[in-house]
Amino acid sequence: MGNPRSRRKALLAKTEPIADYGTDPTPTAADNPVRAVEIGEIVKEYGSQDIRTHDVATYVKAIAGVKYATINFKVYLTRSSANGVLHTLSVLLKACFWSHSSETINQFDTIGDPDADNSSATIYLYTDGLLEILSGARGTATVHIEAGKVPYVEFTMTGLYASVTAVAVPTITATNYKEGEIFTAAANTLTIAETPYHSYILEFTDGNVVNAIPSCTDTNGVALIGIPESAPQGNIHYLADTTTAATIEALIDNSTESAIAFANTDYANLAISFNASFKSRPIADVEGYMAWDLPFVITGTIAVDLSKPA
Repeated sequence: MGNPRSRRKALLAKTEPIADYGTDPTPTAADNPVRAVEIGEIVKEYGSQDIRTHDVATYVKAIAGVKYATINFKVYLTRSSANGVLHTLSVLLKACFWSHSSETINQFDTIGDPDADNSSATIYLYTDGLLEILSGARGTATVHIEAGKVPYVEFTMTGLYASVTAVAVPTITATNYKEGEIFTAAANTLTIAETPYHSYILEFTDGNVVNAIPSCTDTNGVALIGIPESAPQGNIHYLADTTTAATIEALIDNSTESAIAFANTDYANLAISFNASFKSRPIADVEGYMAWDLPFVITGTIAVDLSKPA
């Protein structure tokens, strides 16, 4: 017997303005494809039919049928494919309550700050001949940068489960994607407090808490998917000799707010930086070097630039 055929998938995502929450903006293969990898299955949440109370809130949560669903996928961390072109990452990050810098596309200056201007996204998942739609999707984003590997952003998106239909998987060409060049991260592109230590892994998440907000009028019992709170945090791993270890220890012991930054000069404007406070003091020694895993909390200003220079 031969190997089973791989399932053919395509993922599209388009911004859903907050004023039109739940209204399908109809993403297309030509304009809204996501260069996603490791696309998971859509996991649906069903209501219980065991209703034994006259309490309205309990009743709404127990309305039978698919109410909302969650999908997980990864998108390579790249800059935009062209100057002034909206990056697919920007669409998805906006739906995770990342705020654009002065409304400039592909640049962000706030993370985990829900407000009335945060749009959601409509997501189309084509699997062979099946199309599933998540409307009003919001979620969490985790950035992973590791030396010697391609950096990526992992998304877990939750939305209203809109429909299932039989539709052929659309054809997507390389020119349709809004993502730019894929590259391999280098160790010296990560810095702590403006010092290029040999940092080899940086991972951080916006820490969003995603809730389905109930409705007494909607037949599926869910009005919208909301993010009531966020707790941005992460880890950075690095090697330090005894002469630099004391500097890092002082940052930890004094709870000093420190800048953590990533930049790739070969792909200008692809940069991430934020202020963080380290949570604990590690103890590790590998062949005369300190191999440290530093957990941190993002405490202040963040700057993410995915734009391509003019």
